[in-house]
Amino acid sequence: MEKLIVALSRLGYIIEADKKKSFNMSVFKNRLFCQKLIFLLNELSNELNYNYNWYIRGPYSPDLTKDLFYIDELWNQNRSFIDMINEKNAYNTTFDNAVSSINKLKSSFEKEFRREYDTEDLEILASLLFIDKHTFSKCRNSKTNTIKEFIERKPELKDQPISNYWDILKSSNFI
Repeated sequence: MEKLIVALSRLGYIIEADKKKSFNMSVFKNRLFCQKLIFLLNELSNELNYNYNWYIRGPYSPDLTKDLFYIDELWNQNRSFIDMINEKNAYNTTFDNAVSSINKLKSSFEKEFRREYDTEDLEILASLLFIDKHTFSKCRNSKTNTIKEFIERKPELKDQPISNYWDILKSSNFI
């Protein structure tokens, strides 16, 4: 769980929570955002080791949800403990590279869409990546097959520019 706190901090989520004066995991949208962001990081680094399954909103880890609620509790009871964890933990080059890749993905997204990604965007990115890497072998590195499978699983998002999301994942070395 300490690694998760550091990951959230390095990805800017803790800083944003500080600005809002809230790390509120009781709000579904906040949990969903963290689920998808950590899934993307988890795909690039073996530091966190969360297991994911497919769920209505894409990849989901029950263990991550438990840890997020625990961090929420810590945030409200002992904020200084979170700072202490951040100060004492360092990670390896693989983790640093994974965080850099997330930042590259964020920059690519902002360049393509001229805005920051939101929860739905992370849902699309994480879902595409999950389908590409963890489902049928026909989807692996196949833009056409992955997008087809994505639309079958998430028809409510079919009007989004899914091809652009795929291209962002590809250009950011996730696929």
